[in-house]
Amino acid sequence: MGAGPGKDSNVGGNSNLGGNSNLGGNSNLGGNSNLGGNSNLGGNSNLGGTVGASCSPAPVCGGSVSGTWGVTSSCLTVSGKLDLSLLGLGCSSAPITGSYEVSGSITFASARYSDNTSTHGIERFHLQPACLTVSGVVVKCEQLGRLFEVLFAPADCAGDASGGCDCTATIAQNGGLGLVTPDHSSAGYYSTSAGTLTLDDSAEYGFCAAQDTLSLRPASKSPTLTGNIVFQRMGG
Repeated sequence: MGAGPGKDSNVGGNSNLGGNSNLGGNSNLGGNSNLGGNSNLGGNSNLGGTVGASCSPAPVCGGSVSGTWGVTSSCLTVSGKLDLSLLGLGCSSAPITGSYEVSGSITFASARYSDNTSTHGIERFHLQPACLTVSGVVVKCEQLGRLFEVLFAPADCAGDASGGCDCTATIAQNGGLGLVTPDHSSAGYYSTSAGTLTLDDSAEYGFCAAQDTLSLRPASKSPTLTGNIVFQRMGG
């Protein structure tokens, strides 16, 4: 997933995602301020990243991304396998589910980008009993949580009836444009080719820029990330 110079990650955040909290509705995870002053882009929609984009992959048509774009909606679903190879556990992957919401804005100009987006969400994954070793030493579920900060955020892990662990991590990342990684960036270089937007030669998105709307489809395989981020052009 994405790589680039520097980090600007706030892990853990103040946002409670899950439980009785709804992702979307009238709640903006980007704070109370709307991008672009008091004006709302797209009618009554604030640039707070409210859920409204289809979770099905958007069409890819290419176009010009030059300019500043504010998030109007997002729908990103996490599934598949979480790569654990960096952690030294007794297993190399774990099944994962979750969802992200993106808010904020991004600017593309002169082959460079400035990413002022935030990604919030929740991830849930299960560790089999065989996973519960670190460099060969047996550990308890409660001791594993901080390890996952290497990947995205600390996790809360508790034992289950199978002898494994059920873990939950709350995501609050600045920058990274919807791709939650330890090496995300908030600024760097970008290129486009055949409907693919590439940031810093690593993070890739299928995209379609038509008139004043930009749709991005993040590409991630471990875990799998499905869905779209929809933007509206800012500043005319």
